Amino acid sequence: MAKPAVSIFVCISGIVLFYNYSEKFNVAKYYKKRISSIIIPYITWSLIYLFLSGDMSHIIMILLSGGARFHLWYMGMIIRLLIYFPIILYLSKKVYKSNTFVKIAIFILLVISYYYLNKYQNEICHYIINLIYSNPTKYEKNL
Repeated sequence: MAKPAVSIFVCISGIVLFYNYSEKFNVAKYYKKRISSIIIPYITWSLIYLFLSGDMSHIIMILLSGGARFHLWYMGMIIRLLIYFPIILYLSKKVYKSNTFVKIAIFILLVISYYYLNKYQNEICHYIINLIYSNPTKYEKNL
């Protein structure tokens, strides 16, 4: 029963962010709040866990992937969502203001893109990882 819990949490987080910032959005205030309330506590606890385990190699990759402890695995995904959110908000406002034809075209494009990204997910991930890292570590593969 709990398997979809993180997916639902991420979806609800995105919806709440959108509705909280759909009217007025100040980028500096947004990032300042997210850094102080989410990123700093996450980094602090991750560093504590890494220090206690003695695994201080690849700190940056561990922090980006959420690999400090098993219960923090989704934090890399949440942080990336928080980083990309202003772009997503901007694009969604542009689409919302566009005409019906553009909305339908974008919807069809997104459905087709989702299908192909889902179908070729492993191949795409391996290609991008090998493009960025010549010999990726297990933490770099989790990004």
